[in-house]
Amino acid sequence: MLVLALILAASPNIAQLDAQEELNDALEARFDGLCRALKASGGRAPKTHVEPPSLVEPKLLRLVRTCSFRALALSGPAKQKTARILWEFDGLTTEGERVTERGEADATLTLKPSGWTFTRFDDARRDVVRRPAARFSDVAAESGLQFPTSRTGHLLLGGLAVRDLNGDGRLDVAATDGTDVVVFTQDQPLHFTSTVISTGHPKMWTSSITAADFDDDGDADLLVTHHPGPTELFRNENGTFALAGTVGEAGQWHSAITADLDQDGHLDVVLLPYPLEGSPTNPLEAANGFPLQLFRGDGTLAFTRWHQEVAFPKRWTLSAVAADLLAQGRPQLYVANDYGSNDLWRFEADGGAMNVAASSGLNDPGNGMSADVADFDGDGQPDLYISNMFSKAGTRVIASAKGLPPELMGTVKKFARGNTLYLSRDGGFDEQAEPTGVNRGLWAFGSVMTDFDNDGRLDVAVANGYLSHPNRKDS
Repeated sequence: MLVLALILAASPNIAQLDAQEELNDALEARFDGLCRALKASGGRAPKTHVEPPSLVEPKLLRLVRTCSFRALALSGPAKQKTARILWEFDGLTTEGERVTERGEADATLTLKPSGWTFTRFDDARRDVVRRPAARFSDVAAESGLQFPTSRTGHLLLGGLAVRDLNGDGRLDVAATDGTDVVVFTQDQPLHFTSTVISTGHPKMWTSSITAADFDDDGDADLLVTHHPGPTELFRNENGTFALAGTVGEAGQWHSAITADLDQDGHLDVVLLPYPLEGSPTNPLEAANGFPLQLFRGDGTLAFTRWHQEVAFPKRWTLSAVAADLLAQGRPQLYVANDYGSNDLWRFEADGGAMNVAASSGLNDPGNGMSADVADFDGDGQPDLYISNMFSKAGTRVIASAKGLPPELMGTVKKFARGNTLYLSRDGGFDEQAEPTGVNRGLWAFGSVMTDFDNDGRLDVAVANGYLSHPNRKDS
């Protein structure tokens, strides 16, 4: 991970940090053994791992299905370590209710003949999440929502859009597996028929799909980005799609967003670039990516470049959202950038644009992956949720790093802290991700705020994960 590499390079204690990561590898193997025992015994901890066993045992569960212990910080002498532990159990109570117990604990790990053993586990912070019944089940296969072409290997890019594409009152799906573009038409409730409208192009990925009415005829057309390659526009004629041209020039386009940014009544297009080759010049504020591109739409599937030249910075951009965050009566464009701070573009009446992220308190340094706008706290004002990266290893290494200037230390801590929640407050914004418990989305790539359980309050769903090697060490 590049942020950790920067910390290691800046720290005078590289050998010490290497030794600590070797210790952590040994501890994680030990934690895995403890979890296996807890799952096999109905939540009872072995004395070989915990003294006394009750220190770490779940309070409510009779059956432990998943279990995790991870060190956020480690310090102390060779045979007795003080640790900050992030832990979680998920399983069933004696009544069959599904419950998650999780939290953080200040702990002591002592090296004994049997191995590293918990001898203190202060779990003052313990959260309990109850799930009386499953709310979602996977019905993709029986519904026909599967790509007709089977792919092998890892697919790095993809996208989807959900709209009523043929005007029959049922939602349809347009999706890409990185190569094909497929329209899944819902011809009966929860039954879809697939049609491949593009089989992709050699030596490029199909990276995203945006559904919107670009020709003002009342149905949703499809905008498809490629990486590297052109951005293709497919016209919708009663649910049938035909290639109608391209927008802009070929590039390394990761995704696109559409909104009426110039308030002329027609949808405009923003193309968002992300390099797949090379490395950022500065992992904390990279400047060797590509500038985003804006195009004005005229309602006829024709697009022209934004008429006033704007010096958009060269970013590693993954996502954006258009919304009136500044209460100006017209949308601004919030851009989530990997390897650096984010941008908020305010558009002027003369066609100019100004980046006001810093002055608005919304620049959010980190590995920006996605952004979503909704009224999170129900006060009638738009709030902003941003996916970043929560790294247990990063948190642990940062906690041990010495000699970094305070300003730099604050920045690198932010890079490993996780997601960001800006709540709108009296013309400004208040960052509240940690107090509300929505910062730890792991390696978060995408997020959405919506009311999943119909209780009148917004929930947050975060898509996360990464391609990892079998060994936990970075490779």
